[in-house]
Amino acid sequence: MSTQLLKDLVTNTSLLLAISIVYNLFFIHFDRQKKWLEGIIGVFVGGMGMLLMLNTVSFSNGIIFDTRSILISVTGLFLGYLPTIIATVIISAYRISLGGAGALTGVLVTVTSAVIGLICYKYQLQKILKKPKMVWPELYGWRCQAHLTY
Repeated sequence: MSTQLLKDLVTNTSLLLAISIVYNLFFIHFDRQKKWLEGIIGVFVGGMGMLLMLNTVSFSNGIIFDTRSILISVTGLFLGYLPTIIATVIISAYRISLGGAGALTGVLVTVTSAVIGLICYKYQLQKILKKPKMVWPELYGWRCQAHLTY
């Protein structure tokens, strides 16, 4: 593994961690009844997804690797429908505008990640939240399931 590849992956992962910290500082206590706040969070997550795509690991002409699938699936699992749909549209539009050989695949991975996150939001989130001591195996299994579909 080259030094540049490792540096790019660490940078991308650090951005994900920074996004979670910013969310916890500013958005964690938002009122779920106010849809405009969910819209703002969707735009924030979409912007962060674009930022993740600016810091990518490039393999060849238009084929990039980043952690936006993690961002969008976690958004689906924990934040629900409106923020996830808004973020998915923003991230997909930006990936299309970047172009290249992997544009369609990038959009499909983004949409698939959103769908998996939203399915888990609907069917698994309450089970996960009821078991605070055993949450890591559930979340790890969910992530493995999400990545197997790619």
